[in-house]
Amino acid sequence: MVAYVDSNRLAWCGYPDGTAPLADCELIKQVTDAEHLEWLQAVAKVDGRRGIMARRALDEILIGRSESDAIARLVGGEECQDDPRRGMPEVRR
Repeated sequence: MVAYVDSNRLAWCGYPDGTAPLADCELIKQVTDAEHLEWLQAVAKVDGRRGIMARRALDEILIGRSESDAIARLVGGEECQDDPRRGMPEVRR
């Protein structure tokens, strides 16, 4: 299981901590976006490099989201899309 990738280095989960060249690694199973986000939120609570990298990844995800997505999160994760009639996001329940 991958803890994080930094440039061309992959860090694995488990003990002892360590990294390997990304080119020497093979993807076996890719997680869903939801699984990835859940894992990042859990790891962001720990100290050390893994926590730092998880918090950095969460920041990048949040910064990359559109205003509509941010509003959807605030109203409970409901589907949200821009309403061109008002220039404001429309929330669908």
